[in-house]
Amino acid sequence: MWSILLSFIIPFLDKICAISIDRLRQKINIAQEETLHWPMGNIPYYFDTKSYDYLIGYRVRAAMDILEEASCVRFKPLTVKPTNASSWIHITNPEKKRECIHEPRYQDKGSGAVIWVLGFDCLQRRELLHSLMHAIGFKDEVSHSQRDQYVRVMWENIHPKYRPLFRIQNNEASSKYSVEYDPLSIMHFHDRAYSNNGHPTITPLVSGLIISPSDELSQLDKMKLRIIFGHECNRRKVGDLLDSCKDALHDHTFNKENDNKNHNGTYYLKKEEETIEIKSNMSQEINEEKPNEIKNDLVAEYDNVEVSDSEDKKVNDNESEAGIESSKNY
Repeated sequence: MWSILLSFIIPFLDKICAISIDRLRQKINIAQEETLHWPMGNIPYYFDTKSYDYLIGYRVRAAMDILEEASCVRFKPLTVKPTNASSWIHITNPEKKRECIHEPRYQDKGSGAVIWVLGFDCLQRRELLHSLMHAIGFKDEVSHSQRDQYVRVMWENIHPKYRPLFRIQNNEASSKYSVEYDPLSIMHFHDRAYSNNGHPTITPLVSGLIISPSDELSQLDKMKLRIIFGHECNRRKVGDLLDSCKDALHDHTFNKENDNKNHNGTYYLKKEEETIEIKSNMSQEINEEKPNEIKNDLVAEYDNVEVSDSEDKKVNDNESEAGIESSKNY
């Protein structure tokens, strides 16, 4: 009886496991595709000092620090514009625009630059975070595939120019986040965003739902960052660990080689106050066993060292004293 029952259950469990594995692989593949622009979770950026002063630069860096604290991404400042980088963010405003530029502009693939224009009227903390998230690849939350289950978009109240921002992304693009719709996301619009008549553009469908996006990253925002960049950041951490191990091994090998050299009779020439002092780290036992060999090796090793007459006399006197002492021992 049990064998018959297991014959039905096992194939069923195998199918469930296969589906789970496929979904996991799909999520990993999506995450890898999203981070191809930013290998190892490192995001290079160039700040145009001709467009912005240091105060705006400080605000931008503060927004980057928030993302770094909430995730494993690392923003790397560039001193010059790269010419062959795969991807980098160019923070600039050559036309001195004041209005908000909602999404960054992408240059040709050969350059890899993501042009992030910060309008001078859009430099508040929330606006910088929202725009920075766009620059690294995130979309507006209102384009989430599950949006219509929670809110209703009032198309007639939206300015025609901005209606494309409210369109739902296809399921594959939305599933990359692998999290639920988040009305508290930093990437969500407020309820009257882009209104052409002052009336709401987004209204809730769920009782008690308040459309009030946070000025900070929500918990689901942080989860998205970890999901999207986790794979690349792990690669970076493994690389850093291997580099640390290599450095430690190199230092250990170097120190060990020096210890062996010192023990095997490496002599050091030390010059202080116009004198030359010759030292050996060999044990007294070795000195007693083979004094002539050691002396010959010492002379051969420093045969080409140039010294003054006074220095030469001092060395000869030391050698004479060493010879007398050696003869007494024997």
